[in-house]
Parts: sequence; C-alpha cells; structure tokens
Amino acid sequence: MNFLQKTLKELGFSAVGRKVGKTRQAVAAWYLKGKLPESEHYPSSLSRSTNYAAEIAKMAKCKRADLL
Repeated sequence: MNFLQKTLKELGFSAVGRKVGKTRQAVAAWYLKGKLPESEHYPSSLSRSTNYAAEIAKMAKCKRADLL
C-alpha cells in the first residue's frame, strides 16, 4: 500500500470525492490503481490537466508531491 492509498483510505473516498468534484467510485478507482489520473502530470496550460493532488494534500496536510 503506497502513501496515496493510505491517505485516501484515512480521509474517506466520499470526502475526497466531494472535495475534488468526483464520485466516491472514481476515488475508489484511484485507490485500487494506487495512483491519481495521468492528467495530474499534464502541464497546467492544457485544458485536460487536473490538480486533485493539491486538494487532497490540503486535506491530509502533506505535500502534493507525496501523492504523485
């Protein structure tokens, strides 16, 4: 189990989903895969880029980089 998975489990899938605007099922899929979507690594200039890690990091009081 990696740091992202531990963090998601501790925070709760539903709470994280509400915070980032995704469903509990989407967050559960991240948990099962052990990683956030590839769009987290896209440059912010692309419209498809996401920033879920920053929001989750605020909730967990950790660094964004710890989740990626």
